[in-house]
Amino acid sequence: MSQATVQQLISRLTSDAGFRSAVATNPTSALAGYDLTDAEREAFLRVDMSSFDSAASGLDERTNKGAPRVCGGSA
Repeated sequence: MSQATVQQLISRLTSDAGFRSAVATNPTSALAGYDLTDAEREAFLRVDMSSFDSAASGLDERTNKGAPRVCGGSA
């Protein structure tokens, strides 16, 4: 078991919508590149990917709060 691998996977699930979609539609293939124990793999297969969508949305909101706003229009 590798805590670093699990953390890396959670981070990618939170930040990469395409990867979340791949895990939701074909989890066995999407997780194939990760060195997970059988128990870890089974745990990720049971996770509702929409929970990561919610987490990603929350991160986007917090990240964008401090970002400068860019106004469009003619000069």
